[in-house]
This record gives sequence, C-alpha cells and structure tokens, in this order.
Amino acid sequence: MNSPKSTKTQRIEDEASIVSARDKWRGADINARRLHMASSQFFVRHPQCSAAISEIRLIAEKCKLEKKGRGLLTMAGSGAGKTYLANYIQDTMPRDDEGDVSKVPTVYFKIPSAPTQRGLAAALLTALGDPRPKGSAAEMSKRAEILMSKVGTEIIFIDDIQDIPEKRGVKGVVQLGNWIRDLIDGSKCLVVMLGTFAAIDVVRGNDQLNRRAMKHQRIEYFSMTGTDNISRTKRFLDNLDKALPLAEHSKLVDSDIALRFIYATNGVTSLMLDVAKEAVDIAVSNEREHLILQDLAKAFERLFGEHHRDTNPFSVQLPRALTREDELFHHWYDTSNPAKEPEPKHQLQPKQKTPAMEETKAVQKLAKKTPEPAPGNAPQQELVDKVTGAEVEIALA
Repeated sequence: MNSPKSTKTQRIEDEASIVSARDKWRGADINARRLHMASSQFFVRHPQCSAAISEIRLIAEKCKLEKKGRGLLTMAGSGAGKTYLANYIQDTMPRDDEGDVSKVPTVYFKIPSAPTQRGLAAALLTALGDPRPKGSAAEMSKRAEILMSKVGTEIIFIDDIQDIPEKRGVKGVVQLGNWIRDLIDGSKCLVVMLGTFAAIDVVRGNDQLNRRAMKHQRIEYFSMTGTDNISRTKRFLDNLDKALPLAEHSKLVDSDIALRFIYATNGVTSLMLDVAKEAVDIAVSNEREHLILQDLAKAFERLFGEHHRDTNPFSVQLPRALTREDELFHHWYDTSNPAKEPEPKHQLQPKQKTPAMEETKAVQKLAKKTPEPAPGNAPQQELVDKVTGAEVEIALA
C-alpha cells in the first residue's frame, strides 16, 4: 500500500508530466492542433465509456480463451459516446495487412438502410475487406465466419441496432435477431450491439439472442443534478481540459463553467467536445493558450447560430436549460431518452357523427330486432314500418 508521501510524490510527478505535455503546444500552428483533435490520439476519458471499454476487452479475452461467442448490448443516447467507444477500441486494436494473411482483430458495420439477413452478411463481408460480396445470406455468412477465423477477429461491432424494429417490424426483429444469434455462435467472437436505449427491444424480442446477450451496458448523458452525476461530469471536463492542445489549464472543472457546459450542450458528449474544439480555435486565434468564457460563448454561436445569443449559457449572467419552445433542446427526445415522453404527433380526429350516420345506425340496430313479416301479410308489414319509423324518431330525438 502506498504511503501518503509516495502518493503525493506520484501526484506531483503526474502534474509535471501534464505540464510538460501541455508546453509542447505553446506557439504551435493552429492546423497542427486541429489535426490532433481530429485524430484518434485525441481521446477524452469518459468515466462510463472507460468502464465499458475495459469490460468489452475482458469479455473478448474470455471468448478467445473459451472459443465461445458472446453477445453484449451497449446502449447510449445519440451523441453520448457509443460509436466513439467503438472507434477507440478499433484504433487500439488496428488492422495489420503485413504478412501473408491480414490481421483484423475488430470489425465494425452499421445496420443497412434495408436490413435483411443477406444485407447484414454483405455489410459484414464489406467491413472485413470483401469489395463485392455475393451469394445468399447463408453463403455469405459462412464465408464471413471462415474469413474471421483466418484473420483473427475478436470483436464485431454492429451499430444502430435500434433501427431494426422501425425498418422491419416484429418479423424483422425475429429474423435479424436469429442472424445475430448465429453470428455469435459461428464466429466465436464477442458481438457488441450498439444502439440507443430502444435497442433493448431487439434483444428481448428474440429469446435465443436474449440468452446470448444478457449483459447490458449503459452510457448516460452528463448532468449537474445529484452528487454522482456532478462528479462524473467534472471528471470528464477535467480529462477534456488535459487533452486539449493548449499550453495552459482552462479550469473547465470549475462548477460555474461545468454548469454552463451542461446547459449549452444538454450533457451530450459529442456536443461538449464540439464546443471545446471550436473554442480552442478561437482562443489560439486570439493568441491565448487557455480557454475563457468568451471563447466558449463564441464557439456556441458558431456551432448553433448567432440567433441564440440572448440565451447563450456561456455569456448570460444567469444561464438556464435551453428547453423552452423553439430553443435548442425543447422537448429533447429520442429513443435514447425514455425518461421524457415524445412530443405528441398530429393525430387523426375521430370522425364527427352526422345526423344521417346516426339515423343509419339506428335503423340498422332496429332492423336486427324486427322479425321478418309473414309472406302475403301486407297490413302487418305496414304496421312494422310505422313502429320502426317512430322508434327511429325517438332514438334521434
């Protein structure tokens, strides 16, 4: 166990290392900074994302040792970091085309626009490097399994899983779920299904797939409500601050700045990164090596428009959530945020009952009750007509 002295020494050394890493950016060209932020080297540690990455690697290693496939459902809101997570793992487990046989440890593809078993098999082969996949669904799936075995594939990412019910309905959930189930069994890899929180319906809609993918991961949006959420948000902002290509600390972890960040981005990871990257460009153009509120305010207006200036959380004295009508996050809802109800869609109004419709309905109802007249008994028929007419009038009164 580390002594207090050794822990303090380590912290000082870490801080010195960060300062040294920062200092290399002093006076650097803006294009060099832009390239850095656009590259895979610019990865900001996200508490939940980091935990998910560690778990994915652990399960993939188990699959490799046991030679048995597993499924994993990773759910996150749009822009919360699921694709970011997949890209990071791919970058740390890169494809290697040297040697007689390529090594492809990870494969990533999205649910096709017209998802079928054949379409999924073709998408998988394309991701593996087959430029023109041909054949039936079964033939291509088998070819993909053989190919993955040869190139040493360990993890398969399938993105936008939530699109299956929308594009194929209940039948598609069963059919495509069966294909994913067979992929897990045949590939002997870890198959990571990425999607919004609605993706749970795909897994639960197929009993056999559900048994193979009972482990679920969740990556939430950031917020400043509750001790745990505040701590998680500040940790991310601190990591973001350290990762920015600037020579000086910007103090993004400050509570006031953190709250403004949440209001300006609704806690969406991708938007928080976009604002920070744009602010770096503004700061450097003004010969500053750290971010100030004015940089963040200008970045916000560049990204979302100057017409939001009056409500810009980085510039107004009392910032607030931008959830009012016609504001950026008004009724912010997608299938990734089930805590909020979707905005009511225009519904067809029920048909208005007209007097003619009411009369027809009344006549039909009475006709069912009225016995058939005996043949040749006209006087009795006239009496029935009179009674029926009177009852209709009463019914309509």
